Amino acid sequence: MTKRITISGFSDDLVEVEGSIRGEWGLDSTSLPKYLLLSTGDIFSINYDNKGMWRVKHVEDSGLCDVTITEAPEEEGDDGVYSDVALVLGPITWLSAWDEQPIASDDGMLELMQDMLTDLTAEQRMDIYMQMMNMVEGVDPS
Repeated sequence: MTKRITISGFSDDLVEVEGSIRGEWGLDSTSLPKYLLLSTGDIFSINYDNKGMWRVKHVEDSGLCDVTITEAPEEEGDDGVYSDVALVLGPITWLSAWDEQPIASDDGMLELMQDMLTDLTAEQRMDIYMQMMNMVEGVDPS
């Protein structure tokens, strides 16, 4: 099932996700940038720059989501826009926030999956398995 989320910064200390899945994370200067890992394997970085603007970047692309990033201007103008906004459409079942870019290695991915799977229902685990199999070319998950 395709879900729709938006990723953006708010004020000078919050990262927000709105839509089918919601969340917000408070930040300070020591916790930037913030990374969001989606169940599809997509990773976004969110940073508050020295001009007071939020920048959202799609740093890992799984190919499973349609992503459109509307960039804010270089500096806040009269329109009050101060954040890039990422619109993400895809089979997203969960997301998690990180202070460092996740999945730097295969070992990191294994540890992440073990931690996350323990908190999921059997149906959620099967959904993740099917998504992972779809990401590997030539693998029939049935």
